[in-house]
Amino acid sequence: MKRKGRYFIDPIYQAEVYYLLGGTAAELREYFIKEHGQTPKFKDNTGGLEWMAEDKKGMRFYVWLEKFNQNNLVHEIKHLTNDVLNEIGIPPCEQTEEAYAYLQEFYFRTLMDLTHKMRK
Repeated sequence: MKRKGRYFIDPIYQAEVYYLLGGTAAELREYFIKEHGQTPKFKDNTGGLEWMAEDKKGMRFYVWLEKFNQNNLVHEIKHLTNDVLNEIGIPPCEQTEEAYAYLQEFYFRTLMDLTHKMRK
């Protein structure tokens, strides 16, 4: 399967989120090096990845799934939510619990919608 991708801007926190579905870990590394001149460290047999990249184009957040799996998507959304909110100074704690929960729900709905569009 070739890698497909979509992106969106989070309307609340203005996070630029890229969702990539398909392709191999090696292809993903090549893409990140081309786009950012760097790549996160991850194993070839990983099924998904979330990465926060900052370069001259600004901050971008990536969610990648080798093959769609709802459990893996939820896992990566947890990382995405933590990175987005920590980046703007909202740490996970009792007082921010609802912000984390609502953002995770928003990301899940948005990424599921994008999944359906990419799989058509």
